[in-house]
Amino acid sequence: MDSINILDWNSISNKYERSTILIGNGASIAVSSCFRYDSLLENARQNFIQDNTDKLFEYFETKDFELILRLVWQARKIVDITGEHHCIHYKKLEWIYEEIRDGLIKAVRQIHPLYASIDIDKLKRISNFLRRFDTVISLNYDLIVYWASLTNDDSNYSFKDCFIDREFREKWQELRKPIRNSKHCTLIFYPHGNLILYKDMLSCEFKLHSDENINLLDTILDKWENGSILPLFVSEGTEKQKVKSIRDSYYLSVVYREVLTEKRESLVVYGWGFGEQDMHILKQMKYCGVIKNIAVSVYNNDKEYCNNVLKIIKKELGNSINVEFFHSGSKDCWIY
Repeated sequence: MDSINILDWNSISNKYERSTILIGNGASIAVSSCFRYDSLLENARQNFIQDNTDKLFEYFETKDFELILRLVWQARKIVDITGEHHCIHYKKLEWIYEEIRDGLIKAVRQIHPLYASIDIDKLKRISNFLRRFDTVISLNYDLIVYWASLTNDDSNYSFKDCFIDREFREKWQELRKPIRNSKHCTLIFYPHGNLILYKDMLSCEFKLHSDENINLLDTILDKWENGSILPLFVSEGTEKQKVKSIRDSYYLSVVYREVLTEKRESLVVYGWGFGEQDMHILKQMKYCGVIKNIAVSVYNNDKEYCNNVLKIIKKELGNSINVEFFHSGSKDCWIY
């Protein structure tokens, strides 16, 4: 363990200029301790969802709210179309749908901080950090990266999430070209979805538009509450469950198939625990050609974590990769 050196970010940052960064939940925790939670579903189970409704998650072997909401909505629609909407089954389905939806809304509202409670200087520092990369891949469903991207006021840089007029651009690679007078463009992707993304009842996928950043979270939750849209994010579950949910979404599957496998020589990982449930992300990167360098953030000088990460990377991506570690609280890194 002692042979592993944990460096300062600035001592290696030039090597990773215009590369790809992969962001995990530790990054959000650094912004707000509110994100230090075990599970959205566990929160909802303990506070908002009854045992009978919870059995749906167990039966379908999933922790994905969007999947269960969609299945219940479809079942309710079938009963409605067959003219049985006055029967007890329809009313029960309606009640179950509302309970699951409201449980998710209340859990997110309880966990996710409001925009007004976030230090704007932290968001600006995140923006300054992320604009050094060509690609940002955020595994987090929260709004931190989105809010940070909106604080950018340097005309030399621009952020794009590849949604044009609320719809995902199929030929997203074309958006790498900087806009107007900017010199560099950073593309942002969410392999597990995000609060800002949603499905309508026909499974068409969109990005939510809101003129008010400060009330964005309330806008999102209000739209969920009125029943017109479904959230598009995979917040938890096993690796197998997550991959299944990804394949059920056009946007998520494109990110999984095309963005994760895009050719890259260098990768930065910040705030990600390399958990077994997310190994599909690393496995997919086998197909992006030869990655020469990976830099991984380390919290609290944890060399046991470093050794574990080193084994995982070598196993999944090969022994020839140069893996180096840097302090997560380094100057000019993330919020620091």
